Amino acid sequence: MKAQKHLMLALTFCVAAVGVTALTQRSVAAGRGGDSGGRNGTDVFHVSLRKGMTNEGVEPGASGRVILNQTKQGSSNQQRLDIRLLGLSTNSTYYLFGALDDESELALVGNVDTDGKGKATLRYRKNNHSSHLGRGKLPLPDELNPVGEIRELAIFNANTQAVLTANLAAPDKLQYLVKRDIGTTNVSANLRIKANRKNLLFRLRASGLNPTNDYFLVLNESIVQTNSTDSSGNLRITSTPLLPTDVLALRELAVWDSTSNVVLQTELP
Repeated sequence: MKAQKHLMLALTFCVAAVGVTALTQRSVAAGRGGDSGGRNGTDVFHVSLRKGMTNEGVEPGASGRVILNQTKQGSSNQQRLDIRLLGLSTNSTYYLFGALDDESELALVGNVDTDGKGKATLRYRKNNHSSHLGRGKLPLPDELNPVGEIRELAIFNANTQAVLTANLAAPDKLQYLVKRDIGTTNVSANLRIKANRKNLLFRLRASGLNPTNDYFLVLNESIVQTNSTDSSGNLRITSTPLLPTDVLALRELAVWDSTSNVVLQTELP
């Protein structure tokens, strides 16, 4: 059954003409690597998405919706996950499973108990600046932390059948933003990525590099394109082969020089 297959996600890019794979031996430049509070202001990460759950045919009247939000700014990290379920068997126990994008198997998160109308709502919260979650809210389970990296959710019945599933790598609605200083001691650089389901804005600006040299843009350890600095050593990258929803699987971004030394690097999100 499709819904019972374990999810393994790998970000696939349209590799540019350079077509070079990641090298196993690289010299790493000493830099901040995306720490907050850089020279260009506080780092920001925000993701918000919605996804209707897929009915797997076990209980034809069942439906569900997932709403997910995560906002990191400086040391603040607020997370929210709401799962709303309808049309399930009344007064029954189901089971929530989930997987982050670095996991190959679904993990059991916990029980889901429906009411007399076959409804259930799970409202998970995590805020590192406050222990108060609010009325009716639940602590975010470790299996779903961080919410910005959840890639699959599923509701199973007592017979271990998948009733509802949600592939969050293909959301119905998406808002995504990264603003980050990725500079080093010798190179000033900032990164901005903004996306929804239809559009993607990508901006990487760096200065202090070698003039008129080629540099590789590397995403998830794969070279995707080559860009050149100007006569003053400035690098401007304003487009990539990324599709808008590819940002959800983007975990590492780097700039290498022509001999594959790492000049800039940051982990995402």
